[in-house]
Amino acid sequence: MRTLHTLFILVLAGVVLNLSASLSALAQTEEAEPATEIKKVKIKSLHDVSFKESKAKRIVMNTRRFYDHSSGFRRNSIKIQVLQLPMSLRFTYERSINLKLAVGANAAIRFLGGEAGSTRVEAFGKYFLSHRAPIGLYAYSSMGLASVQNHTFTYRVTSTEGGAVVKYNPNRPDVIEKKASFSSLSAGFGLGFQNVFGPARKFISDFGIGYQFNTIPSSYRSSITQDQVVYGQFDANRGFLSVMSPIQVRIGLGYVF
Repeated sequence: MRTLHTLFILVLAGVVLNLSASLSALAQTEEAEPATEIKKVKIKSLHDVSFKESKAKRIVMNTRRFYDHSSGFRRNSIKIQVLQLPMSLRFTYERSINLKLAVGANAAIRFLGGEAGSTRVEAFGKYFLSHRAPIGLYAYSSMGLASVQNHTFTYRVTSTEGGAVVKYNPNRPDVIEKKASFSSLSAGFGLGFQNVFGPARKFISDFGIGYQFNTIPSSYRSSITQDQVVYGQFDANRGFLSVMSPIQVRIGLGYVF
């Protein structure tokens, strides 16, 4: 019995010494390699991942809110051109076909002024240079057809029928005007900017400026002879608000759906 008791004490002492050595080695390892500090990381939202940072932060946020409310992609809008009111009524329909392209059509009728009764239809395409359709800076091109009513052309004195210099005559007009109705084709291009606003971003604004080429029948470009005097200096009288104006300024307000 005494032998067994001595053997048990020796085994127990060996276990204790082995455990003590293991604990001492573990403590030295922890001192040599301190635990890495866990830093708090701010997880970005899905919007922060899917949209790149932009200087125009307000526009970016507006774009995000628009797509939040639109459940992905709201394609259609109708607008009225407020700049031409009340002389003309002009409607625009636009449809976004992807994130960068949109197509649409304009229809206008003139109520007041010298060209009352004139109408125009037009098709256009837009490419968005920033953000997503229908929001952001865009370039556009257009083609149209107009039925122009009572447009005024101006002709000025140039010479006599024989080519002689015309002498001043107080009884003879230096300028004569001619009214005409005709059809005109047009093609244009320009830049613009669209944005959405209001509750649930259901309203849209459109500001654009461009240049438009309009065809004029050759019969109205030719000179006019009256009392043996040639009126040959031609002026199309294409004022800013004229149906035939080459400068196109558009301010539209409408609804997105």
